[in-house]
Order: sequence, then structure tokens, then C-alpha cells
Amino acid sequence: MKTEHGGVLEPGGSWLTVASFAREGAQRLLQQLLEEELSDHVSLAAGKEDPAARGTHMHRSGHGRPRRLRTPAGEIEIRRPRLRGPNPSFRSRVLPHFKQRARDSGELQLGRYLEGLAETDFDMAVSGLLGDVTLVSMAARERLRPAWLVETAAWKNGPLSDLDVAYVIIDAIAPGRAGDLPSLIVVIGVLADGARSLLLVERAPAQGAAAVIRRKLLRRGLRYPQLVLGGGLRMAGAAAEAGPEAAVTRTRCSR
Repeated sequence: MKTEHGGVLEPGGSWLTVASFAREGAQRLLQQLLEEELSDHVSLAAGKEDPAARGTHMHRSGHGRPRRLRTPAGEIEIRRPRLRGPNPSFRSRVLPHFKQRARDSGELQLGRYLEGLAETDFDMAVSGLLGDVTLVSMAARERLRPAWLVETAAWKNGPLSDLDVAYVIIDAIAPGRAGDLPSLIVVIGVLADGARSLLLVERAPAQGAAAVIRRKLLRRGLRYPQLVLGGGLRMAGAAAEAGPEAAVTRTRCSR
């Protein structure tokens, strides 16, 4: 993922914050997709079961050992669900496509996942991870969608009043490849103890980004800090408008 001018604020810091958030969300969603994929397989097998063999049907049998998969944002860990019963073989379509997309698409993979989050669009998030949403059955997606929407809404609208934010970083990122125009705004809160929290991921509006940032964060109870960092000229201007009472610093991004 690239910022407005080719990097991410503060070497390691902001990139790690955004990447860690995307990685954790992708790990949870990928594990859920694997579980639902297996559920579809078991249900299909049960429908073809010989009535005379009832009681010996295929069923779940825990999980295999944790496996680590590399992504552009670091490693994620998943556990493949296992089967037991007659002919318990099962070949996942989800996992190979996830790994192939991580190799071929680079940062585009998690960037598109973040776009799905910004739009509160479950299918977009799944497509970001796998490249093709139809790799997961419609039934499986409908089982997962409600909980994902609730979880995403809770994060996007949750209160921020209990955070002791020392300063915030505002930047625009391009989830695609080099040359893409920035399409997402990210706001990172740096807490008094040095910890970082991703506060906002939003589709970048054609105009009025500052008003969008300010309205959403104030509505969630954020106490604006005395320092706002803006990446690049445009986002430094947005930072100034988003926090007019704060001192604004323009920083040069570097991953």
C-alpha cells in the first residue's frame, strides 16, 4: 500500500499499525472461510450418504497443526479443520487461492480487504483476500456476513472517548499498485503510552476529506490532541482543517 507520495508516515510505525490491523482481520476472516467451506463439503456429503451407512458419515474432527502463511503485511496463522469418516478427503479451494493471491498481488491483497472494510462490504473484503468471491459459496457467505457486518460496524462506530491520544496521523493510501491514486484515508492515534491504534479507514471523498474526518472522529468522542500529523501537502491541509485548534506538522512519509 502506498501513501499519497509513495510511503507511509514514520518509518515502520504507521505501516506496522495499518498492516497489523489488516493482517489480524484477514486472519480471522480466512479462518472463518475455511470453516464454512468445510461445512459445505460435509453437508454435500451427507446429502449423498447411503441410508444403509448411516452412523458412519463424515464429520468434523478438530483442527490440524497451526500453519503460518506469508502475506505482504507479515505472517498469519491458520488451522485447517479436519474430517473423519469414510473417505474423508477434502481439498480446499480457499487456501490455495489465498496463497496464490498473496504471492501474485502483493500489497493489493490486504489493500482491497481494507477497501471492503471502508465500504462495509463483506463480498469486497472476501474478494480482496481470494481474488474471486465465488470461490466461497453464496450460502457460506450469507452465514458469515451478519456477524462480520456487526463486528465491522462496532469497530467503525465504537467510542473513542476513553483513549488518551497524544497525537494523530492522517494519511491517504492507495490500496493498489504503484501509480494508483490514493483512495482511502487512514487515521492513526498515537496514545500517551506510545501504543498506536487505527481509528479510521474511509473511502477518500472527492472533496471535503477534512470535514469527513473531523465529523466522524468527534462523533465517536475523540478528544482532539494538540498535534496532528498530515502526510504530504494535501493531507497536511486536511489535518489542519480536521483539527484547527491543533498544531499541524507536515511530515514526509517513508516506509
